[in-house]
Parts: sequence; C-alpha cells; structure tokens
Amino acid sequence: MSLIVQALDSDPALAARVSVLGSVPGHVRLDGDRADHPWSFVAWRPRWVLEARGDDLLWWRDGVVEAVSGDALSALQSGLDAWALDPMVDDGQGENRGGIPGCPFLGGAIGFLSYDFGLRLDRLPVDPGWDPCGLPELRFAWHDTLLVHHADGRAWLVVATAPGEDAGVLPARLADALDVLETAATAPSASALRARANPTWTMSREQHARGVERIRAWITEGDCYQVNLTHRVVVPVQGDPGAWYDHLVRTHPAPFAAYLPLGPDRAIACISPERFLRMEGDLVWTEPIKGTRPRFPDVQEDARAASELSASDKDRAEHVMIVDLERNDLGRVARSGSVRVSEPFRLQANPTVWHLVTRVEARLRPDVRVSDVLRATFPGGSITGAPKLRAMQRIAELEGRARGVYTGAIGYFGRGGQVDLNVAIRTAIWTGDHLHVQIGGGIVIDSEPGAEWQETADKAWGTLRSLGLERSCWPG
Repeated sequence: MSLIVQALDSDPALAARVSVLGSVPGHVRLDGDRADHPWSFVAWRPRWVLEARGDDLLWWRDGVVEAVSGDALSALQSGLDAWALDPMVDDGQGENRGGIPGCPFLGGAIGFLSYDFGLRLDRLPVDPGWDPCGLPELRFAWHDTLLVHHADGRAWLVVATAPGEDAGVLPARLADALDVLETAATAPSASALRARANPTWTMSREQHARGVERIRAWITEGDCYQVNLTHRVVVPVQGDPGAWYDHLVRTHPAPFAAYLPLGPDRAIACISPERFLRMEGDLVWTEPIKGTRPRFPDVQEDARAASELSASDKDRAEHVMIVDLERNDLGRVARSGSVRVSEPFRLQANPTVWHLVTRVEARLRPDVRVSDVLRATFPGGSITGAPKLRAMQRIAELEGRARGVYTGAIGYFGRGGQVDLNVAIRTAIWTGDHLHVQIGGGIVIDSEPGAEWQETADKAWGTLRSLGLERSCWPG
C-alpha cells in the first residue's frame, strides 16, 4: 500500500471546520490536548466498515454490503491485516513517517468497542439488555484520507491506497481531499446543543446509595473487592451535536477526545482523560485512573484538593487494586518478567477534576497480535472493578441495562501496527432530541454513599454545564 503526505498552511480552526461539515459522509474526529498527546485527526469517506451485534457482523467494502456470522475480533484482525503498511519506526526526523515527525498515526481503522462487547468477549452468563441508544457493540471504519493536526497549528493531509489499488489513484484522491478542505473552510457555523428541559436520571440518589451499600456487603462477604457503579443522565436537547462537541473540546480539552457521527440521528462525543491501551511495536501500556477530586477556581483551595487526593489512603488502595488487575491482564500476553509499573499515583489535572493515574507497561510476546491483546485486556479494569469478571456480573445486576459505548473504548488501529484506545468515560450519546450522559465511580469497602453520589456530579458537571444547565439541576 502507498500513501502521499502533503503539508498544509497552518490553520488552527481547520480540523474543527471539517468535523462539523455535514456534507462529508462518514467523518470522524480524534483530538489530543497536551504535550505528550498533541495530535488530532479527522478522517472521512470510509472505504470499509465493520459492525458487530453479537455474532452478527456487517461488512461494508467499497459500497458492497455483506452480512456474516463469526468472531468480531477475528474479523477486525482480518481488516487490519488487509490494510497494513510495513511497520514504521520514527527516526526523530520524520523520514519514515512521510515527513510528519513524531506522528503516531497515518491512517487505518477508527471506531469503538462497547462495554457490552466485553461481556460477550468474556462469555459472562449475563444479558445486559438492549442498548437504548441503538448502537452496535463494535464498529470500526477504514479511511483512505486523513487530516493530521498538531497542537502547534501545523497540519498535513494524508491520502492512501485501499487494498488492491494502484498508487496511480493518489494524485486525484489528494486533489479531491483538498477540495473538501476548501469547502470546509467556508461552511456556515451551526448552533451547538442546548438543553431544552432539565435532565432525568436512570437511578435516583436513593437507588444509587442502596447500590453502594449492596457492593459494600458483597465486599464484606469476600465476593469482590471493588465494583464500578454507574448511572445515566438523559437531557432533552436541540441544536447541532458537532458544533457542541467542538465547543466542549475547546472549553474542556482532553487528551483522548473523540467525535463519531453515526448517521442522521446518532453521534458519540467523548472528552476522556484516560488511556485504555497504547501499542507501539512490541511495547504496550495502559494508564488506569482511580481517584477523583473536584477542581476549584481558588488556587489554594484547588491545591488542597489535589493534596488531599494524593494523600488519601482510600483512593490509593482503590487505585492499587486496579493497577494489580491491569498487571495481570497484560501478563497474559507479555514476555515473562516484562510487566512493570511506572509513574505510580501521578496527579493529573483536568478542567473540572483531579485524578490519580499510573502507567502499567509490558513487552509483548512475538506471537501476539492486536486481537490477542484485546481479548486479554478489554474492558479496562478501572471501569469494572476487581476481580474483573465478578465485578462485571455485579454491575449487570445493579445497573440492569446496557452501558453501550460508555466505558468501552474509542480510538484507532494504525496501518503500521500502532494502537491507541481511550476508556470511553466523559462520553455522551446524541440520539436526535436527547443526549445520554453516563457517569460512575469505583465503590470499595469504605465508600460513603453521599460522597460517591457527589463524585458522579463532579464528573458530569463539565458536560452538563456546556448544555446551559445549572448545578442546581443535580438532585441532592
């Protein structure tokens, strides 16, 4: 497979304009926000799409639709193999990445795995029920055109051949992509989503408190150590979801943000601060988050909140449980003795909350493929609890409905073998006239129901505020 990379004139607004251009079918957007993750990507017009609902798979390949049955991860791996480039190694000068120094992604598959896909993957005897947002359990799209945008304003356009194509198609593909960008630069702006009424909740404060107490009883009995309990806020809305995401990602930047429109009345908007899985060559790592405190405008009060989190025995114990779980998961596919922990209990500042983060990394065995790593690690332990499988069973019992994309993973599989997937928290699903926002937290033996309910409010506040809602709309 071949590709062409063309540098573009610096225009910080270019990626945002493309992301909301409704006339470009199949566009998706991934955004970064910090020094170690400064890259953003916009792709459009997918050539292949894979969707999975249970054992039912749908393939769209260059306009041809095929319905088959089978294993979704095996099908995903076959698509990755078909679109693979030779593995690329960055020499620091960008010569092996088409002239984009340090860029981790030159195109490939972009999409998501739902949390409920993990139930099926682990063959758990629970039925999460139907996703009320109507999305598939897995969806990835392969694109031949990609806009690469760096936080410093530099931008590049990447066009590539699809399987079976000759490099002779690339000049025309590049010209067409440049026309798309020119049109995007003059597209009229749309009005962002706004709430048209107060939210409703799938779980009241009292129900949430009873869930916390049930988990504490299970822990006392030795059934589990930690369970992630979540609930959903449903907001009646009006306006354009793409324009709202653009506003959200500018006012609440996140290192693993994403926007995936899925037809005329479905879209995923995510401002996740958490990385689930990163692969580069044989190196793989995850960065689980456990521990949260709200941010404050007052500098001294904000610093006190960060210090309190860093010193909290409860939060550190909760964090260690998940780090150990992630070490075990990576150990299933790692070379013997290669799993290690670095940067333990790192404080991470986000626009509305502080978090504790730890990096867990390993070197993969030579025979391990992307699909093997996903089978060993998905879903991320920070959004299940421990032990993972038992916690997932308890989650199904307590929540009583599918989570959908929320707490699954969103990101990319690069043609050079690179992988970067987030944990899909701080994630909202737009369904035409409603926005579904789900939030939660890990419950341990010394969790206090009121504090846990307040933590979910702190996590949801950035999203709800962006819709014009007041803090008083949150019950309790």
